[in-house]
Amino acid sequence: MRSRLLYTIIFSAVLFQSVLAQKFNPYYNFKQLNEENGLAQNIVYHFLQDSRGYMWVGTRNGISLFDGVRTVNLLHDDQNKKSISGNFITRILEDADHTIWVGTNAGIDFYDIKENSFHHFSIEKPDGQYQDTYCVLLGFINKYELWFIETESKTIKIFNTKTKKFKQVCSTDAVDGTIYYNSHSNTVDVWSYLSMSTTHMVFRNDSLLSKEEFFGDEKNKGKASLLIFHVFVQNDSVTWLSTAKGLIKLNVSAHTHEVYDTADGRSIKEVRAATLSPNGQLWVSSTSGLFIFDIQAKKFLDNFSNDVLDPFSICSNNIVSLYFDHSGNIWCGSYGDGVSYANVQNNYFSKSLSKSEMKTEKKQNEVLKISADQEGNFWCLVQNVQEFWQLDSSLHIKTYRRPLLDNGKIFNGSVYQLLFNGKYTAWCGTDRGLFLFNTISNKMRQVHYPTFSNELFGSNWINMMIRLHDSSILLSTMSGLYRISEETGKESIKPFSNINQKPFKSFDLMYEDSEKNIYVKDIGQHLYVLQDSGQTGNYLIKKDFVFPSHVAHFSEDENDIYIASATGLYLLHKKNFAIEKSSINNLLPFNGITNVLVQKNKLWLFGEKGLYCLDRMQNTGRLFTTEDGLPANKFDELAMIVTNSGKCLSGTSNGLVSFYPNTLNDTIYPPRPQLINMYVNDSSKGFLANPQHTSAIILSHDQNTFSFDFSCISFQHADACTYSYKLANYDENWIAGGNTHYTRYSRIPPGKYTFMLRVSDASGKRSPYIKTMEINIEKAFWQTTIFKIISAIILAAIVLLCIKWYLRTRIQKQQRAFEKQQAIEKERTRIATDMHDDLGAGLSRIKFLSETIGIKKQMRQPVEEDISSISGYANEMIGKMGEIIWALNEKNDSLSDLLSYTRSYAVDYLMTNGIECQVNAPSTFPSIFLSGEFRRNIYLTIKEALHNILKHARANKVVIEIAIGKKLEVSIQDDGVGFDINNKRPFSNGINNMQKRMEDIGGSLTIIQKKGTTVILSAPLPE
Repeated sequence: MRSRLLYTIIFSAVLFQSVLAQKFNPYYNFKQLNEENGLAQNIVYHFLQDSRGYMWVGTRNGISLFDGVRTVNLLHDDQNKKSISGNFITRILEDADHTIWVGTNAGIDFYDIKENSFHHFSIEKPDGQYQDTYCVLLGFINKYELWFIETESKTIKIFNTKTKKFKQVCSTDAVDGTIYYNSHSNTVDVWSYLSMSTTHMVFRNDSLLSKEEFFGDEKNKGKASLLIFHVFVQNDSVTWLSTAKGLIKLNVSAHTHEVYDTADGRSIKEVRAATLSPNGQLWVSSTSGLFIFDIQAKKFLDNFSNDVLDPFSICSNNIVSLYFDHSGNIWCGSYGDGVSYANVQNNYFSKSLSKSEMKTEKKQNEVLKISADQEGNFWCLVQNVQEFWQLDSSLHIKTYRRPLLDNGKIFNGSVYQLLFNGKYTAWCGTDRGLFLFNTISNKMRQVHYPTFSNELFGSNWINMMIRLHDSSILLSTMSGLYRISEETGKESIKPFSNINQKPFKSFDLMYEDSEKNIYVKDIGQHLYVLQDSGQTGNYLIKKDFVFPSHVAHFSEDENDIYIASATGLYLLHKKNFAIEKSSINNLLPFNGITNVLVQKNKLWLFGEKGLYCLDRMQNTGRLFTTEDGLPANKFDELAMIVTNSGKCLSGTSNGLVSFYPNTLNDTIYPPRPQLINMYVNDSSKGFLANPQHTSAIILSHDQNTFSFDFSCISFQHADACTYSYKLANYDENWIAGGNTHYTRYSRIPPGKYTFMLRVSDASGKRSPYIKTMEINIEKAFWQTTIFKIISAIILAAIVLLCIKWYLRTRIQKQQRAFEKQQAIEKERTRIATDMHDDLGAGLSRIKFLSETIGIKKQMRQPVEEDISSISGYANEMIGKMGEIIWALNEKNDSLSDLLSYTRSYAVDYLMTNGIECQVNAPSTFPSIFLSGEFRRNIYLTIKEALHNILKHARANKVVIEIAIGKKLEVSIQDDGVGFDINNKRPFSNGINNMQKRMEDIGGSLTIIQKKGTTVILSAPLPE
């Protein structure tokens, strides 16, 4: 069985001119906002659209901030002092500085938009104390004076938002009200409500001028007490009261009123709120749904109520609050069912055959075919229903028919098309052949014709019928193409053209263009163009295309045939009969096109996701969906006609839709781009409390990777908006982000940048609003100019110091070489001196004694004593020579060598001369390099000290203490008789030489006379 039923033909001139005056009734698809999709609570009494475009929804459990896509709930939190003070919201206002003020059950709050937090003000009491109490905000009279009702004391007060001072105005019996500033009289009017009756108070300069009660229990005025739910002040003289007994128009100055409590014969009770639309109509909410009231005609026009079968109906019949935003949306707050909202300025589409109208037919309302008769009626065929629905020119159901056969039995076949042939007759194409239907008798008479095949899917299965220019009718069947023409006053049905000679002759869609060419699509892969041969009724195959895609509809303009198919839109050029796929497909949000309507500047494409309108002059378009008022997004093939008045009717999966494509002037309120979050260095935590209202930020040098989440503030097709962005001074061009809501920048160098975000609406039109944020990435201290200057100075100083150091090092090197040379010379001189002094004297003595021995031998005198002296002098010279060699040997250049040699010498020297020697020294000596001069001076000083002890002290014991730190300290203590350093022998150089030797190596010599003599040598050790 074929997957689709077969369809009808488009008509453009089938109705009388009387339809030009038909009424176009509005139909709105309401969108829902409730707890399931983010609302704080479903009891909603208050709305505000702020200057930035956000919708504030006040409930009895907090505030919901809504941008069209995302809902952010602002609730009281005992643990957060910056949260709102109370959850019972009484009103939301915006002052002249665009600050949001909220009245709650705990006082007054204002919203800090940058910090995304609230600041609370308790109410000042008469005793000067402050209390958190229920406050109902009324409004601002000037920039700073906020009027409100404090319900505990039932007083009207003023809060000065600049000075933060309170002022009491007067008492009141009401718990709610509205305020109105009369610019002509420079007075303030306050109307109370949510109580029995309403009180009208007039103030000037905060002083009460007059007070009058309306609809109270005033027997002398003959008025019954009345419950007032809401007061709407239209102007200085007209006030609308929403009451328990209907809508009341009150003339204050004339003290007259009118009550409106019926609509189309129905009683309207408990009117809950009223407000004026931008086009001057009064919208009224009640327990019976939503109404439009015509102020001029003084009657209710339309009613919008909840329908459980319609997901786009209003959320509840108990609507308690109304609000119009800046972009033409009506917002309806309900008691317990959330919020409904719809755009009422763009009233494009009207709907009929709703599910509620089709309850008798199991709620089936998918319109497959629509045809027009000569009486101005429309006939609809509905999915899975065998009846015909007859609608009047206003698209209201007139009657429905279930056709009968001539024998009176019900026709049980499937009717695919009605093609009216007269005032009361219509051809019916069915799966069981061709029938002629009489609308008066409601009977169908079968019309027989010669067939190529009598099988189930044969010549009796009629797919489509079209009327040709000569009034004949063309039939496409599952086995052959036929033509109905009139011959000698009778219908003649014969096979049509040589197309029936094709081996595959199951034909489907047909179309005749303005040049009388006929286009036929088979159910396989061929599309034929038939052209009149010039002989009466004889058509030849002009062109045979291989076209595998399913064709749903044909249309044309002066140059092209438009082919709507399952794979997009194709153009068949009339001049050369060439087919190409249209570039329009790149703009379409869907592939399958069911119908195409060609106009001068616009192209309407009906599809599976809505209705796409292309502006062929601008090459831009946009998709209309259920959000714009369509009953459904899915359109059925060929279920479309256009009336003489220009009205287009089309069948959808949810009833019939009608609109005027020629006069549809689409407007979309420009969306506003917004930054939702900013992240730095890929942190999961947002960097700013409210990036949308941050104009500039400063980042450190290591915060140079950042990203943004963005969206738009829009209540019309927000999901179809596209984004582009640019980081000025970094990006050369704008980056097209499409529907993506995120971007990231990585390792941005220090500098000043501006992030810019813009958005285009569903039609591709760019919004005039641009969100910008200045981003200053600071330089690291090493990247700053000052640092570079200082670095250059330091570098130059270092270079200079290096040069200076090099020169000084070179000079020092030369100086050290010179000093070394001098030291060598000095050492040579010293060695020569020592050898001269120490060895020369001994050699001279030996020479003298040798000569003396020679003389004594000649004189035969004894020489043994002189020989013995020579031997002593020789031993002494050998010892001095050893000391000189030890001092010169580089292998003995460590402190360990010095102390070991000195200790060994001291012990041997003293013990040899009968003096006890005790040496106290560390067990190990550090390996510190010592110069030859240092070693020699230490050694000779110690040697001189020991020599003095032996020569003068008459000591029995010597104690030598050696301590090693930063200095070398040697203490030599004897137990001798001591000596007086001040009475030393004349010309004695021993102590002076010792002191000089220590001074030469930077040390000191200390002699202490106490129980003998202590000589202390101290000399700094090299590091």
